[in-house]
Amino acid sequence: MIKPLSNALILRHLEDVQDFRVEDRNTPILPEELKKIPGIVATISKELQGSEKTIRLISSPQLRAQHTLEAVVEGLAELLPEISVISETDTRIRDLYHGKYNVPTEYVVGEKLPAVSLANKVYVLETFKKKNLDYRNGDPLDGLYPELEGLFDEVGENQRNFSIRFYEFVYEFLERINNNPDTIYILVTHTAIVFRFFELIALFDECEALEQWPIKPGELTFYEWNSIHHLEHAPDKLFVYPGDVKHTDLSALLKNRQRFLTEIDYLRS
Repeated sequence: MIKPLSNALILRHLEDVQDFRVEDRNTPILPEELKKIPGIVATISKELQGSEKTIRLISSPQLRAQHTLEAVVEGLAELLPEISVISETDTRIRDLYHGKYNVPTEYVVGEKLPAVSLANKVYVLETFKKKNLDYRNGDPLDGLYPELEGLFDEVGENQRNFSIRFYEFVYEFLERINNNPDTIYILVTHTAIVFRFFELIALFDECEALEQWPIKPGELTFYEWNSIHHLEHAPDKLFVYPGDVKHTDLSALLKNRQRFLTEIDYLRS
């Protein structure tokens, strides 16, 4: 049996239909992905270890996460009818809003748009290398990035807003875990959110071992990004496939959760 280190699991949503013609690529899961549900439910069942804890699933509002949550709830009802299962939606754990793509008329469903990888490279450069928290995904910045010209009908979200909403959620999530020991929380969310949790865990674990907290207000996002090298040595965490359920140790985050409030205040100032 797996021994719970905290009352939280993270589930990456099942793979969805890749269709960039759909607004915000808000597409449903692929029907064949439902074959993963019994394994997901079995993993959750092991976490309970025969206890009667309440299960609370929290999902992004995007269809691929919502449909995953619905399938998991149904599977839990069949396997563990005696367990109370509650679900809710939280917009703060949606994926980064990428903007509106200018999709070519010859686009074929299932293909990945060149705009995606091009925008990702620029986003990383502007946001994490140049430390521009206000850069919005897909923005060519008046010709600075000509490769992005004409690829977006509307630019997307910036890291400042993404981090504010994510850190707000994390703080409140940690408060709920601390105050509700008889509940197991399961986040049903997206790749970026899953990785950010793992990065924060690695980062806060490292900071716990230091005599002085090294992160100044306004720098958490950048430290978080730099901590990705920790994950390169933990393949079980780095590769999070659709439908993977990951166990978390949030003890360092729980102990230092007030630091998220400091970061939020700075980002809003």
